Amino acid sequence: RDIALLRLSEPAVGATIAETNAQEEPVDTGDPVVAIGFTDMSSTSPTITFGYTSGRTYWPGSQLNIFRFDAILNPGDSGGGVFDRDGQLVGMILGIHSTVQGVSYAARLKTIREVLPALRQGTKR
Repeated sequence: RDIALLRLSEPAVGATIAETNAQEEPVDTGDPVVAIGFTDMSSTSPTITFGYTSGRTYWPGSQLNIFRFDAILNPGDSGGGVFDRDGQLVGMILGIHSTVQGVSYAARLKTIREVLPALRQGTKR
């Protein structure tokens, strides 16, 4: 529920589109990643944290294939991007583990690509 597709009537001045990595799988386990989110919605500055991927799993109660990483996140970061060492988008922040500190989750780029057509049609998935 933290993803939205926006249609702009005019190009946003100064905005850039995040580059996407051609690979369908996220970076390998143990590779460094950078998570960028907006913890404080009243701020114009993003929160940037660094970490490492620690494996692939499924979102609890669903078939959503995701990956774990250890960058420290805060409420409000969900929906932000996860980038590899080359600055390529590899995932979207989903949230943190509810009982274990230092475990964060992100949707794989493949999953984001699968959801985009439904968002373009204005439907939920």
